[in-house]
Amino acid sequence: MNPTLGNVGSSVSKILLEGEQWLMERVLHYAKQQSYTPYTSTLICAWQLSVAGLSAALVETLEGAENPVIEFTANERYADNSIADFAVEEALKHRERGVNLGMFLGLFKYYRQAYLDLVEQQVEPHHDRAEARHIIHRCFDLFEIALVTRWNASPLDAVIDELSKANREITNEKNFYLTAYESLIDPAFLIDEELRLINLNGAAMSMLSGTLTASGELYYRARVASNLLKHGESAAQNDRASEVNALLGSLITDHLPALKD
Repeated sequence: MNPTLGNVGSSVSKILLEGEQWLMERVLHYAKQQSYTPYTSTLICAWQLSVAGLSAALVETLEGAENPVIEFTANERYADNSIADFAVEEALKHRERGVNLGMFLGLFKYYRQAYLDLVEQQVEPHHDRAEARHIIHRCFDLFEIALVTRWNASPLDAVIDELSKANREITNEKNFYLTAYESLIDPAFLIDEELRLINLNGAAMSMLSGTLTASGELYYRARVASNLLKHGESAAQNDRASEVNALLGSLITDHLPALKD
């Protein structure tokens, strides 16, 4: 890899560091537009950290290079630079979450597009803008090559162990937050963008149905309701399962009309 940062490279670094908020909003816009958000974090902070980490890796690599335009040789090792290090870290993190390579690279194409959009907006036209675009493309090429190389380097057993460990951690975190959610003495509702119920805690269930519920009952019954109905469980269980099914997916305004205003 071609290891003194020219004026264009320096400008790109400055633009990336000053444009992190814009980049985050742009990436999130693309992610929502292309339906990636159901598979990613819902927290803005997570998107901010993602963009900040990527920008920092790009800037560090550019400032440590003799030539801001990265090129690749036939025997490239794709290591020993900040972009490759960041790529390896992201590869392991997302693979542990069960994200497949195609989905990750698909979303990452829109990260690239967001960074190119920023260059298009901030860099003067003609030669400087073309060179800045080329710098961004090569940085992202390096990231993707390093990521794919690392993603495919682990044997299957190691990947399965990673996923098993990640699943255990996710289950423990889910149980922790579910316990806290169900322990609230006030009614709590989770709704989607269309105001449809996704989940509600025991206090909310009791308020709507007029009956007491066991901690976590709605959460778990929603996942077994179809089996209860399918396998001919008792009438009481069937009635309870039907009640759960009727609530989930319904409009919260149907249950709390005051919210219509």
